[in-house]
Amino acid sequence: EDESKLLPSPQLEESDLVLFLTQDLTSEEYDTYLTQSDCIILPYRRQAYYTRLSGIAIEATLLGIPLIYTEDTWLEDAVSQYGAGLGVENENPIALAEAISEMIKNIDQYQEIAQKRVPLAQSYHSSEHFLSCLWNES
Repeated sequence: EDESKLLPSPQLEESDLVLFLTQDLTSEEYDTYLTQSDCIILPYRRQAYYTRLSGIAIEATLLGIPLIYTEDTWLEDAVSQYGAGLGVENENPIALAEAISEMIKNIDQYQEIAQKRVPLAQSYHSSEHFLSCLWNES
């Protein structure tokens, strides 16, 4: 069994406020869910994402969607540079629940910050920036 995944609580699964996606999505379904999201929660395990970045994290920052992410990972670096959101301690469900609660209480503020940082995300992920890094131009 894949131990990298945690099972959701029955209360969350039954909530009208939470949607768990449990099947592969078509591109159209993915785009629809992503653009309708108020916040993306990415409680990835640190050992898997310490030196990895998530495609959905990049897409969320480009769309101005705040994130809840695992601290001390490249996700944290990305959000601090060009996104908005809250970090949580690795594998700490209490901290995750607190971050979700904080995000719900202040969603407008986090969305406003995320929207303001969209140009930074666009610049960071632009072809010009990529070429600058490729050719070691500062």
